[in-house]
Amino acid sequence: LSEGGCAGCILSGDLTTLILSLVFASAGTLGMVLQNETERTKEAGISYFAMLALSFALLLLGGFLLEHAAGTLEWGELDRLRRQSGLSPMAVCAGILLLIGFAARIAVFPLHTWMAKTCAAVSSPTGMILSGLMPVCSLYGMMSLTKALFPLDPYWGLALMVFGSLTALLGSFLAVFSVR
Repeated sequence: LSEGGCAGCILSGDLTTLILSLVFASAGTLGMVLQNETERTKEAGISYFAMLALSFALLLLGGFLLEHAAGTLEWGELDRLRRQSGLSPMAVCAGILLLIGFAARIAVFPLHTWMAKTCAAVSSPTGMILSGLMPVCSLYGMMSLTKALFPLDPYWGLALMVFGSLTALLGSFLAVFSVR
Protein backbone atom coordinates (compact mmCIF):
# COMPACT_ATOMS: atom_id res chain seq x y z
CA LEU A 1 0.00 0.00 0.00
CA SER A 2 2.81 2.41 0.90
CA GLU A 3 4.85 1.75 -2.22
CA GLY A 4 1.76 1.95 -4.43
CA GLY A 5 0.85 5.29 -2.89
CA CYS A 6 4.37 6.56 -3.45
CA ALA A 7 4.24 5.44 -7.09
CA GLY A 8 0.93 7.26 -7.42
CA CYS A 9 2.58 10.45 -6.15
CA ILE A 10 5.19 10.32 -8.88
CA LEU A 11 2.63 9.48 -11.58
CA SER A 12 0.11 12.12 -10.49
CA GLY A 13 -0.80 14.82 -12.96
CA ASP A 14 -2.77 16.90 -10.51
CA LEU A 15 -2.94 17.84 -6.86
CA THR A 16 -5.97 15.64 -6.12
CA THR A 17 -4.20 12.46 -7.23
CA LEU A 18 -1.07 13.48 -5.33
CA ILE A 19 -2.96 14.03 -2.06
CA LEU A 20 -4.90 10.76 -2.41
CA SER A 21 -1.68 8.89 -3.16
CA LEU A 22 -0.09 10.39 -0.05
CA VAL A 23 -3.07 9.24 2.01
CA PHE A 24 -2.75 5.66 0.69
CA ALA A 25 0.98 5.67 1.33
CA SER A 26 0.44 7.00 4.85
CA ALA A 27 -2.21 4.42 5.68
CA GLY A 28 0.26 1.64 5.00
CA THR A 29 3.02 3.22 7.05
CA LEU A 30 0.68 3.90 9.98
CA GLY A 31 -0.05 0.19 10.11
CA MET A 32 3.69 -0.52 10.09
CA VAL A 33 4.25 1.89 12.98
CA LEU A 34 1.52 0.33 15.12
CA GLN A 35 2.33 -3.34 14.44
CA ASN A 36 4.49 -3.98 17.55
CA GLU A 37 1.80 -2.90 20.06
CA THR A 38 4.26 -1.74 22.71
CA GLU A 39 3.75 1.41 24.75
CA ARG A 40 6.57 3.13 22.87
CA THR A 41 5.12 2.33 19.45
CA LYS A 42 1.66 3.43 20.57
CA GLU A 43 3.07 6.84 21.56
CA ALA A 44 4.97 7.01 18.28
CA GLY A 45 1.81 6.01 16.40
CA ILE A 46 -0.19 8.76 18.08
CA SER A 47 2.48 11.31 17.21
CA TYR A 48 2.65 10.05 13.62
CA PHE A 49 -1.13 10.02 13.28
CA ALA A 50 -1.36 13.59 14.62
CA MET A 51 1.16 14.73 12.00
CA LEU A 52 -0.73 12.87 9.27
CA ALA A 53 -4.03 14.43 10.33
CA LEU A 54 -2.53 17.94 10.48
CA SER A 55 -0.81 17.64 7.12
CA PHE A 56 -3.87 16.11 5.46
CA ALA A 57 -6.09 18.89 6.81
CA LEU A 58 -3.69 21.54 5.51
CA LEU A 59 -3.34 19.82 2.12
CA LEU A 60 -7.10 19.44 1.83
CA LEU A 61 -7.80 23.05 2.80
CA GLY A 62 -5.07 24.30 0.47
CA GLY A 63 -6.44 22.15 -2.35
CA PHE A 64 -9.97 23.48 -1.83
CA LEU A 65 -8.74 27.08 -1.81
CA LEU A 66 -6.62 26.52 -4.91
CA GLU A 67 -9.52 24.88 -6.74
CA HIS A 68 -11.72 27.83 -5.82
CA ALA A 69 -9.10 30.38 -6.86
CA ALA A 70 -7.90 28.74 -10.08
CA GLY A 71 -10.75 26.43 -11.08
CA THR A 72 -8.39 23.49 -11.60
CA LEU A 73 -5.86 21.36 -9.76
CA GLU A 74 -3.94 20.03 -12.79
CA TRP A 75 -0.28 21.04 -12.69
CA GLY A 76 -0.12 22.07 -16.35
CA GLU A 77 -3.29 24.15 -16.16
CA LEU A 78 -2.14 25.85 -12.96
CA ASP A 79 1.15 26.76 -14.64
CA ARG A 80 -0.68 28.10 -17.71
CA LEU A 81 -3.11 30.16 -15.59
CA ARG A 82 -0.24 31.57 -13.52
CA ARG A 83 1.60 32.69 -16.67
CA GLN A 84 -1.53 34.20 -18.22
CA SER A 85 -3.10 36.10 -15.35
CA GLY A 86 -0.82 35.80 -12.33
CA LEU A 87 -1.79 34.45 -8.94
CA SER A 88 -4.68 35.71 -6.86
CA PRO A 89 -4.11 36.26 -3.13
CA MET A 90 -6.28 33.21 -2.45
CA ALA A 91 -4.03 31.06 -4.66
CA VAL A 92 -0.97 32.32 -2.77
CA CYS A 93 -2.67 31.50 0.55
CA ALA A 94 -3.51 28.04 -0.80
CA GLY A 95 0.11 27.60 -1.83
CA ILE A 96 1.30 28.48 1.66
CA LEU A 97 -1.13 25.99 3.25
CA LEU A 98 0.01 23.31 0.82
CA LEU A 99 3.66 24.12 1.56
CA ILE A 100 3.08 23.70 5.31
CA GLY A 101 1.16 20.45 4.72
CA PHE A 102 4.00 19.00 2.65
CA ALA A 103 6.62 20.35 5.08
CA ALA A 104 4.99 18.52 8.00
CA ARG A 105 5.33 15.24 6.12
CA ILE A 106 8.95 15.95 5.21
CA ALA A 107 9.68 16.81 8.87
CA VAL A 108 10.87 20.35 8.20
CA PHE A 109 11.64 22.46 11.28
CA PRO A 110 9.53 23.28 13.35
CA LEU A 111 7.23 20.44 12.25
CA HIS A 112 9.88 17.76 12.76
CA THR A 113 9.20 16.39 16.24
CA TRP A 114 7.28 13.33 15.08
CA MET A 115 10.11 11.91 12.96
CA ALA A 116 12.67 11.10 15.66
CA LYS A 117 10.09 9.66 18.05
CA THR A 118 8.48 7.53 15.37
CA CYS A 119 11.65 6.24 13.71
CA ALA A 120 13.20 5.35 17.08
CA ALA A 121 10.19 3.25 18.09
CA VAL A 122 9.75 1.14 14.96
CA SER A 123 11.72 -1.63 13.28
CA SER A 124 14.60 -0.75 10.96
CA PRO A 125 12.76 -1.46 7.68
CA THR A 126 9.81 0.64 8.79
CA GLY A 127 12.16 3.41 9.90
CA MET A 128 13.82 3.37 6.48
CA ILE A 129 10.46 3.75 4.75
CA LEU A 130 9.37 6.54 7.11
CA SER A 131 12.60 8.51 6.86
CA GLY A 132 13.64 7.66 3.30
CA LEU A 133 10.64 7.00 1.11
CA MET A 134 7.74 9.00 2.56
CA PRO A 135 9.54 12.37 2.73
CA VAL A 136 10.59 11.97 -0.90
CA CYS A 137 6.95 11.67 -1.96
CA SER A 138 6.06 14.83 -0.07
CA LEU A 139 9.13 16.58 -1.44
CA TYR A 140 7.94 15.65 -4.92
CA GLY A 141 4.60 17.27 -4.10
CA MET A 142 6.33 20.39 -2.81
CA MET A 143 8.47 20.61 -5.94
CA SER A 144 5.44 20.10 -8.21
CA LEU A 145 3.65 22.88 -6.35
CA THR A 146 6.66 25.16 -6.68
CA LYS A 147 7.00 24.47 -10.41
CA ALA A 148 3.31 25.07 -11.08
CA LEU A 149 2.66 28.12 -8.89
CA PHE A 150 5.91 29.78 -7.82
CA PRO A 151 8.69 28.91 -10.30
CA LEU A 152 10.68 32.15 -10.09
CA ASP A 153 9.29 33.79 -6.96
CA PRO A 154 12.24 34.98 -4.85
CA TYR A 155 10.24 35.05 -1.59
CA TRP A 156 9.04 31.48 -2.08
CA GLY A 157 12.59 30.36 -2.82
CA LEU A 158 13.88 32.23 0.23
CA ALA A 159 11.26 30.60 2.47
CA LEU A 160 12.17 27.14 1.19
CA MET A 161 15.87 27.87 1.66
CA VAL A 162 15.46 29.20 5.22
CA PHE A 163 13.30 26.30 6.42
CA GLY A 164 15.52 23.75 4.67
CA SER A 165 18.67 25.26 6.17
CA LEU A 166 17.16 25.45 9.66
CA THR A 167 16.09 21.82 9.39
CA ALA A 168 19.55 20.67 8.29
CA LEU A 169 21.42 22.74 10.87
CA LEU A 170 19.13 21.88 13.75
CA GLY A 171 19.14 18.19 12.83
CA SER A 172 22.93 18.15 12.65
CA PHE A 173 23.24 20.02 15.93
CA LEU A 174 20.87 17.69 17.75
CA ALA A 175 22.53 14.61 16.26
CA VAL A 176 25.98 15.72 17.49
CA PHE A 177 24.75 16.24 21.05
CA SER A 178 22.44 13.22 21.18
CA VAL A 179 23.03 10.73 24.00
CA ARG A 180 21.33 7.79 22.24
